[in-house]
Amino acid sequence: MDDRIRREGSQNNDNINSNSPREAEPQSKNYDVNISSNGSEEKINPTAHKVKRFEVHIPDSVDFPEGKRVAAPADVNAAAPTASPAKSEENQKPAASKPAGYTLTNAPARKSPPTGRPTAPGASNARRNAQPQVSPAEKLRRERIELAEKKRQKKKDRANFAYTLAKGILITCMCVIFVGTIVSVVSSVAFSFINDILVIDDENKNYSVVVEVPEGATYETIFEILKDKGLVTQPLLTDFFCRFRHYDYEAAYDEETGELLYDEVTGEVKKVPVEYLPGVYYVYADSGIENILDSMLAYNNVAKDTVRLTFPEGFTVAEVFEKIEKYEVCSAEKLYANLEIVAGKYDFIKAITDSEGRYLKSEGYLFPDTYDFFIGESASSVIEKLFNNFEAKWDSAYDAQLTKLGMTKDQIITLASIIQCEAKDSTQMADISAVIHNRLKNAASYPTLDMDSTSDYINSLKSFNVLSEVHYTLYLDSYNTYSKQGLPPGPICNPGATAIKAALYPSDNDYYFFCHSESGEVYFASTAAEHQENVQKVVYGAAGVINND
Repeated sequence: MDDRIRREGSQNNDNINSNSPREAEPQSKNYDVNISSNGSEEKINPTAHKVKRFEVHIPDSVDFPEGKRVAAPADVNAAAPTASPAKSEENQKPAASKPAGYTLTNAPARKSPPTGRPTAPGASNARRNAQPQVSPAEKLRRERIELAEKKRQKKKDRANFAYTLAKGILITCMCVIFVGTIVSVVSSVAFSFINDILVIDDENKNYSVVVEVPEGATYETIFEILKDKGLVTQPLLTDFFCRFRHYDYEAAYDEETGELLYDEVTGEVKKVPVEYLPGVYYVYADSGIENILDSMLAYNNVAKDTVRLTFPEGFTVAEVFEKIEKYEVCSAEKLYANLEIVAGKYDFIKAITDSEGRYLKSEGYLFPDTYDFFIGESASSVIEKLFNNFEAKWDSAYDAQLTKLGMTKDQIITLASIIQCEAKDSTQMADISAVIHNRLKNAASYPTLDMDSTSDYINSLKSFNVLSEVHYTLYLDSYNTYSKQGLPPGPICNPGATAIKAALYPSDNDYYFFCHSESGEVYFASTAAEHQENVQKVVYGAAGVINND
């Protein structure tokens, strides 16, 4: 009997302290009933569902094996909270009914805990929190490892800082270079564009070119010519500016009424291409694109005031240019700058061989005559008028006479320029021409021409301040026909038609000398003795000078 009770008690004890899988489900539903050892039920506080264990009281009379007996709490009901009077019995869950045939003896047995598991409370935490003992050598080794790790980390931090700093500096430099390049390019383009319009670059102010505008040229044609000549450095922007300023098209007006013409379909003002005058223009880089185009506009040239100028025979280039500048046609500086360039278009200038000591190739070819000029006319236009007149006055029969004489055109113009300066009037020109021709033919007996006018030409240039001191000495030696044999290097003035004709057709005589009186009377001689007699015949005044040639 006692043994059975012990076995049943031991089994009940295991069943009471263990929850079988079957009991786990109703226990999780928070029953409000505590089961006592005598099987009675009593209602408790509804909050008692939080208690998840069944408390079972075992009578003291039951004898459990040692180590298996569990002490019961002093007062189970005292530990349970009392029911709240604020809640009615209707809100409480009904007490769970005990399944039929359920006893403590047939409850499933609880598995015993594994062997070696700590039974004392807190034993597991104490062992877990216990720190192992570290030897001094291990502690020193760990400190060294920690110190080495700190050093490596510092080196890594310094390397990272240096890399970040270098990367930042590199990015900054690249940004500065990029921005600087952009600014430089934009500034260069802007400067070039402004220079095309306003010409702010002093270095190019003396730069000039000859521009030939063909017949019927439009704005597009002229702009391409100016671009090819280097007068436009920023074509895109400059072209946009010129079109904005209406150099390509202009409003159309009725020729009779002067009223604007409108398109019948669109209602807009009709536009017609801007008309430009054909011809050769000597364009200066300091003019600017607007001034260049304005000088070529047809209505600008027509609307300008004109001046009529007459250049006497025997005027030098310096005298012609001085007069043109005086009457505000064009500045002498621009005329000098354009002279040789425009002259290079003409065959009679191209045919001239270069000779040492010649002042100007164009001297002698600015034909003396009466001309009409525009006030403010271009230099190329002015010079072309003078050259064109020379070309027109040269008779085709003169070329045959050149062949007969065995002389070039330039030699005849040089000879004619001397005749123009030595003769008082046209009646003396043919005989003076004969004297020069005779001396040239008999160079062995008369190697020099002995003409004062050739040296006077260089002295006149000095008075116009067109020669430096070095050039003055050079040219004076070259044009001194008392020391240099034959003709001077080039003409000494611009001869007229009569002097040119006299040079081509000299008188048939044997004169080698001539001299003038103060009144301009001329005396010719064939020999040196006759020439000395003519000198003695001439009566001189107080300030008179004999021209003994």
